[in-house]
Amino acid sequence: MREFDADELRGLVASKAIGRRLPIFAEEFLLSGSSDAPLPDDVKVYCAYGKVLHIMLRRMPQHADTTVAQYRYVDESGHDLGKVTPARQVSPLVPVPTNLEEVVRVAELLSLAVPLPFVRVDLYARHEDVLFGELTVNPGGMQRFRQEHSSWMAAEWEQAEARLQTDLANGRPYAVVMGAHSTHHLPEG
Repeated sequence: MREFDADELRGLVASKAIGRRLPIFAEEFLLSGSSDAPLPDDVKVYCAYGKVLHIMLRRMPQHADTTVAQYRYVDESGHDLGKVTPARQVSPLVPVPTNLEEVVRVAELLSLAVPLPFVRVDLYARHEDVLFGELTVNPGGMQRFRQEHSSWMAAEWEQAEARLQTDLANGRPYAVVMGAHSTHHLPEG
């Protein structure tokens, strides 16, 4: 743990940015607020164009060490989905965010902003805040699920593609919709 002044941080970021697209910035260092978990839990919301498929909650007791990570899969209401993946250590002890309703609302809205049938919306739920991480269109790592869950997700993906094509035919832009804008082209709800 080392503190950087503004000039040192700029130099560090600039040295790491070589060969990468800019801008790169750090706005705030996130803490979990819990002695159980020094890092904030990841909230990765798998969405099919406006609909939550499932939410993967990940607790990382140690930075960058996925061998000790614990996972929990829940639906948009917070109901535990159990071990939907054979490849990960699933634990009912990873807590569901207290502001899950807001997490779901934000994820659904952000997934509609991208003209794709699938996107994973990576968030952090901290106290009453929902903090944006990134939009992931092609999640890496182990993405294998039980056959029935995988088949259900595939069917939802196809329905999302149909909703997206309908919206595009009705005037939705073919680009990512960003910033303060009219939402008349997005589906109601």
